[in-house]
Amino acid sequence: IDSATVRRYERLRASPARTSHPDQRALVPVRDGVCCDRCRMNLTAQTRMNARKGLVVACDNCGTMLYHED
Repeated sequence: IDSATVRRYERLRASPARTSHPDQRALVPVRDGVCCDRCRMNLTAQTRMNARKGLVVACDNCGTMLYHED
């Protein structure tokens, strides 16, 4: 994992908004192939495709880092 991704993850984990939200995860799967597993909002097709490709992507709504489950 590159250092920029690690720094981004650590910054998300330390965010005050994360500590006040009941779901404090900073990295979540794309749920059912269409939505963020943290905020349950639908993702754009481009975001879903980038997650499927293994790129580092974030939810447009809550900013959580996403990954695609196989």
